[in-house]
Amino acid sequence: QNHRRIAQELRDDEVLWGECLSGALYWNDFHHLAKKCGFIDPRLVDDSVITINNKAVQDTITQSGSGNLEFYSATYRLFKLDDTKLDPMCEDYGQAVIYTGTIPRFE
Repeated sequence: QNHRRIAQELRDDEVLWGECLSGALYWNDFHHLAKKCGFIDPRLVDDSVITINNKAVQDTITQSGSGNLEFYSATYRLFKLDDTKLDPMCEDYGQAVIYTGTIPRFE
């Protein structure tokens, strides 16, 4: 994912596409797309910064005028729920849930 939209010039770059960079979605575009597909409440589980260690790839990004792009690997949990089951606003009243390790591979 990306913190902003990627310029078309970079999206069309075959090397950046092959490096899985130019197809990165802007965070909000991903949320809108997930909701449009019926996942009404996308939940970010984890994210981490993707560093670019290849000088040629970084130079291509910089020369396009987009040198300050930040890329992330993001893991979401998406559930298709009846939208009448959720409140329209995500409110925090200090409630907490403690995961007890019952989902395989997520102990």
